[in-house]
Amino acid sequence: MFEQRYYIITIMAVFLSLTLGIFIGNALLGNDLVIVQQQEVIEQLRQNYYKLQEENRSLQEQFHVFQVWEETNRSLEELILSLFRENTDFGARLIIVNTGGRELEPDLTSFFRQWGFDVSAICTIAHTFAPENEDLLKLVKGGNNHGISEREWRELVAYLAGALTGTRAPELLSNLAAKGFLAISGTPAAGIEAALLIGGEGGEEANRIEELERLLIETWLEEGVRVIVGARTGSGSKLEHYRRDGVSTIGHIDTAAGRLSLFYLLSSELEGHFGPGKETNLLLPLDWLREQVEAS
Repeated sequence: MFEQRYYIITIMAVFLSLTLGIFIGNALLGNDLVIVQQQEVIEQLRQNYYKLQEENRSLQEQFHVFQVWEETNRSLEELILSLFRENTDFGARLIIVNTGGRELEPDLTSFFRQWGFDVSAICTIAHTFAPENEDLLKLVKGGNNHGISEREWRELVAYLAGALTGTRAPELLSNLAAKGFLAISGTPAAGIEAALLIGGEGGEEANRIEELERLLIETWLEEGVRVIVGARTGSGSKLEHYRRDGVSTIGHIDTAAGRLSLFYLLSSELEGHFGPGKETNLLLPLDWLREQVEAS
């Protein structure tokens, strides 16, 4: 009995030793593989790090060049406009309406302040201002939840456009602002002669925004308000949709060339189209600039 028990224990010990040996061997072999793989990953990370460093250095150099270019353009813009300002009379009062979903660039707002444009009000319309928005539905129709029809939407946008030019009661503006559908500074008043619409941008909501802008433009033109549509560079704008009778366009409103083009349009009653695009590549009103230089 003792021998049989000893025999069983011996066999179990042998199998346990073999199992332990196999486990340790696999573990040691596995560690070698892990070490090799870790070294490969570390080397790859090191190469990627060096590559990113080089790319970052290149981007910093490009950004520096861009800064120098922008500062130079801004200085040239200020010099040119200071020469032209004495011979220019800005009689028209205007409003600025931004549908692009972003705040206006500081360069653009300071441009109006510096050169004495008579800006009555600046309004930014939020992307939430849409006929399917439930909060807008409650504001417009109270407890009626049947939705805003196409006719009602057109009437609402037309009323908004009129309120911005002072031809409709301003209460709608304060109600929309209280609900976050728009932000407005200044005081819309009657006598607006020009509207600068900054939008025309692409994106997921491009069709809805284009429809909103089209309705605003239609109302202003019916009121006899001159319309200029501006878009930011690289915004995916489709300004060719806005190039119609009575509507001027600027496809690079956020650049010095765009602001010079805006200066030209606001100081004259001519229609013009400036900026990169399918229908025009005229970046500046060159003939007008030459005339101003000669006059100076």
